[in-house]
Amino acid sequence: MRKTGFLIALLLSCLTVFGQSNSFPSSGNATIYQSSGTYRSYDVVNFNSNVVARHEATTDGTGQLWLRDAAGNYRAIIRGNNFPSVISSELILGAYTSTSKSRRLFVDGTSEFVGNVYGQSNVELKQASGSFRAYDVMNFNNHTVARFEATTNGTGQLWFRDQNGNYKVSIRAHATIPSSIAGELVLGEYATTSKGKKLYVKGDSWIAGKLGVDGQLRAEEVKVEVINGADFVFEPGYDLRSLEETKEFITRNKHLPEIPSAKEMETEGLELGQMNIRLLQKIEELTLYQIDLLEQLKQQQQELQQSKDRILLLEKSMKDLKQEGQ
Repeated sequence: MRKTGFLIALLLSCLTVFGQSNSFPSSGNATIYQSSGTYRSYDVVNFNSNVVARHEATTDGTGQLWLRDAAGNYRAIIRGNNFPSVISSELILGAYTSTSKSRRLFVDGTSEFVGNVYGQSNVELKQASGSFRAYDVMNFNNHTVARFEATTNGTGQLWFRDQNGNYKVSIRAHATIPSSIAGELVLGEYATTSKGKKLYVKGDSWIAGKLGVDGQLRAEEVKVEVINGADFVFEPGYDLRSLEETKEFITRNKHLPEIPSAKEMETEGLELGQMNIRLLQKIEELTLYQIDLLEQLKQQQQELQQSKDRILLLEKSMKDLKQEGQ
């Protein structure tokens, strides 16, 4: 009888222990109380009595959440103290689907990052059927000031706005997009001046390299940087061709010395800076020719005056002799 009572008491005790469950109020806070020098936690234990997940209050007054895999390795750790949060596998927020597989971080819905977002590989913006996707940059007033988007017709565009909402830079890949500047690059204020221009720049521009223009180039002023001028023509040791030599060269080659022929210009084009220096060289040579001709003219005038003086003197002498003979 005593044995039977003992067994019944032991069975009731076990039922009390194993049938015990936690209960929380239907409203208000559910608190895990941490006594001095200890900690409290929610543990998730598998059928092998392994703790695979824990949400705990630590002894330093902070909290942490971690998950383990089947081998007991930590796969996701989020800590509230100075220890860094480590997610060594996947963090999925939202429905777990085939889309989220092999993703380190998958968020099904809207996300906001207060800080920097770093992508060390491709960042893909996927466009669903019948819609478009875009990266938007918004200011603190929730105004979209920049957008990089995939449009519904399979092309892309990039644009920026100023503080007044005006488009300042717009790069669009297709003319059918409803925009007056489709297919153009406008840097600066968009105005009637920029209409119909493939590239419009309002302000100073700098191109470190080559600029190819297959068409007309129109400008109010063009400044060409010059390394060496043509003043060497006026140096004492400059070998100036004689006019006879220049005439012979032109007769033989049909163009001026140091100046490319018409065929060379058609084939190679013209380098404005170099050509201007060569033309200046020819002008300076012409100046030297004119100075030389001026010196020759002065000398001829002096010789002519001397001849006139001798003739007058001779006429006077003959007149005097004639008077003496009478």
